[in-house]
Amino acid sequence: MVYLFLADGFEEIEALTQVDYLRRAGIEINTVGVTGEYVTGARRITVKADIALGKAVIDGNTEMLILPGGLGGVEGLKNSPAVMEMLKSAYDKGIYIAAICAAPTILAPLGFLRGRDCTCYPDMMETLTQFGGELSEKPVVRDGRIITAKAAGASEQFSFELISILKDKEQAEKVRLGICARYMTSQEIRDIKNVLRKELMAKRNEIGETERRAMDLAIADNVTASVSFSYADVVLLYASCKGEADTWEILRRTLEAGKKAAFPKAYRDGKMDFFLIDGKEQLEKGNFGVPEPADGLEKFDQSLFSHPLCLVPALSFDRDGFRIGYGKGYYDRFLAKFSGISAGLEYECLVNESLIRDKRHDKKVDLLVTEKKVYVIGQKEKEI
Repeated sequence: MVYLFLADGFEEIEALTQVDYLRRAGIEINTVGVTGEYVTGARRITVKADIALGKAVIDGNTEMLILPGGLGGVEGLKNSPAVMEMLKSAYDKGIYIAAICAAPTILAPLGFLRGRDCTCYPDMMETLTQFGGELSEKPVVRDGRIITAKAAGASEQFSFELISILKDKEQAEKVRLGICARYMTSQEIRDIKNVLRKELMAKRNEIGETERRAMDLAIADNVTASVSFSYADVVLLYASCKGEADTWEILRRTLEAGKKAAFPKAYRDGKMDFFLIDGKEQLEKGNFGVPEPADGLEKFDQSLFSHPLCLVPALSFDRDGFRIGYGKGYYDRFLAKFSGISAGLEYECLVNESLIRDKRHDKKVDLLVTEKKVYVIGQKEKEI
């Protein structure tokens, strides 16, 4: 558990940036109302604290205490005997203590900065040296279990340092890249996706075979019970591999319902075409070791069908319909020209709230089908 203390007059950027970024990293953090349940910042932004001061307990689950700046807020923290006692207890127990801007001046008189590299708001550095602090020119300084930062402009870097401590540098980098995605190059986006792919593959591999078979059947039930499937005159499937949601039961039901079925053939030049099949026996090992349509089958032409439905694989989808695939871009290129309904298949445990995406190239699906339900992502003119 991480506690961030709020007193009236706190600096909003220095407090809320930490809360936002740490929660993005999956870190449990509670804001603690020191001067009341509702606390008003220096810029007159009022925040409802997660817990009252009396509910914050320093114990074996406490990982870090964070003190934001803001002159009024710092005075409020200094004037709270309970906060002072919690800081002393945390220091004695070796719990991390982080302070930014004016807040390091709370730590200096307590002796926490003596002999340590530290920093704070430039106009207040004399207080740190007065109590034995060794001043640093860096915007964020970590010395042992004490982390200090200069001012509001260092809030983002301060947050990444805290995430690196509480999680690791890889998680801090993932949050940084996710936040800065709109300013990132395509290569930077690919880099963070590669990190995500490793995590997602590991998570997917943890699913047991019995559980996987049950979820595959439930996904097949949800797909074939959907309006999109009932209207479809052709279903574009994929041969599942690497632990993807299985499609063989959906293929069986597709053909049983008298609908056309098609599977993709991927080429080494990055192109992908679909070919119509009458059964699983018309698939053979392809270029990448995945079952693909045999040579000589009829190529899918979407102009010949009124309601095509394309089932899309991925390592993960998010609630907006974007996906993390394997990095080759086959489905993004195909979906850019596809006029039918696209439906991502995924296990509920692998669905993310939001994935990094490159809107220049990444295409989202219209539906997301899990073993739990069918999520409608985007509306088109036709029924989905």
